[in-house]
Amino acid sequence: MLLLIVLVMLFGRLGVLHKFETITLDAEARLNTPPANSSVAIVNIVDDDYDNLFGSTSPLHPDKLRELIDAIAKGQPKVIGVDIDTSDTQFRDGLRVPPSWPPVVWERVVKDLPESTDEKPEPLSVLGGSDPARDRDSGLALLIQDSEDKVVRRYQRLIDTAEGPLPSFAWSIMQKFAPDKTAALDERAAPLLIKFSGDREGSHRLEFTAAKLLDLAPSWEKAPASSPLYKKIVLLGGSYRGQDRHDTPLGKMIGVRVIANVIETELDGGGYGPPGKVTVALLEIFDGFVLLLLFHFLTTARATAISMVIIPLLALVCSFISFGSFSRWAYFAPVLLGVLLFELYNHYRHHAIPHLYEEISGAGGHEK
Repeated sequence: MLLLIVLVMLFGRLGVLHKFETITLDAEARLNTPPANSSVAIVNIVDDDYDNLFGSTSPLHPDKLRELIDAIAKGQPKVIGVDIDTSDTQFRDGLRVPPSWPPVVWERVVKDLPESTDEKPEPLSVLGGSDPARDRDSGLALLIQDSEDKVVRRYQRLIDTAEGPLPSFAWSIMQKFAPDKTAALDERAAPLLIKFSGDREGSHRLEFTAAKLLDLAPSWEKAPASSPLYKKIVLLGGSYRGQDRHDTPLGKMIGVRVIANVIETELDGGGYGPPGKVTVALLEIFDGFVLLLLFHFLTTARATAISMVIIPLLALVCSFISFGSFSRWAYFAPVLLGVLLFELYNHYRHHAIPHLYEEISGAGGHEK
C-alpha cells in the first residue's frame, strides 16, 4: 500500500498522470462529433485578400475593413465578432459603426503579454480609443497554452487584467448571441476544457475568404433571409502571412477557428474543468487499494479474473467523478493495469519461483 502511494505521488510529480490526461483529452477531441449545423461561420482574410484588398499593409486599412464588415452585415447575422486588432490610432476616425449593423464584438488586445501568472495584462482600447463605450462591446482573445507542451486545450470566460476582470472574446460574443444560455453558466468558472470537434480546418462550419464574401454580399441585400450567415455568429479573422496560429489537439489551427470551437463548446452547454491533482491521486490510490484487497483475500486466479472486469468499471467511475464524463476512462486505466501487473509479478516471485525451485530440487534428489 505504501509502495502504491509512493508510485502515484511520483507519477504525479514527474507529470506522468498529466501526460495520460493530455493523451486522453487529445484522443477524445479527434473522436468528438461536430455539430450538424454549426451556429458559427467564419470570414477568413487569407494571403490573397491581404495583398489585393488591403494592399499588404498592417494594421489593416480601416476603410477596407469597414467595407468587409458592411458586406457581412448584409447577410444579417445575429452577431459579428471581429477578431482583428483595431487598437491603432488610425481606427479612431477611419472606422465608424453605423446603426444598421447587427451587434459587433471587437477583439481587445493587450499591451504586452504577461511573462508570469503574477502579472496582469493591460488591455488596449478598441477602434483606436475613439469611443470608450465600445470597449464594453469587446472581449480579450487570449488563449491558454498548456505549460507542458504549449497546446491550447482550455479557455476562460473572465480574464483578470489591470482593469479588473474582463470578458473573453468568445464569452462576450455568447452574451450577445444567447443571453439566456450565458445567464445559466458560471462566468467566473476556473479554466474550462474546449470540446474540440471536427477537423482543424473546421469543415463542418461555413467559411469564406474575404474576396468570396464581397462577391456574394450584393445578392443578400434584397433577401437577407436567404443568406447562409442569417442569424448566425460570424467571426472575422485573418490567417494571412502565417499569423495567429496555435497548437491544438487537432493540430495547428488559426486563432479564429479556435475561438469558433470555444463558442461551439459554450453553445453545447460549456466545457468542464480538469480535476485537481489531489483528487486524481486519491482516486488512483483508492483504485489500487481495491485491487490489492482482491489479491489479499482471493486466490490469484480469481483475483486476476475479477480484476479484468473491475478495472474498466473503476476507470469509468473515476472518469465520471473527476471529469463529469465516462469518456476519460483511459486516464485512470494505466495505473490500475500497473497495480495488476505488480500483483502478478509478486505472485510469480513469491509462489511460482519457489514452487519451481522445489520441483527442480525434488527431481534432482530423486535421481540421486
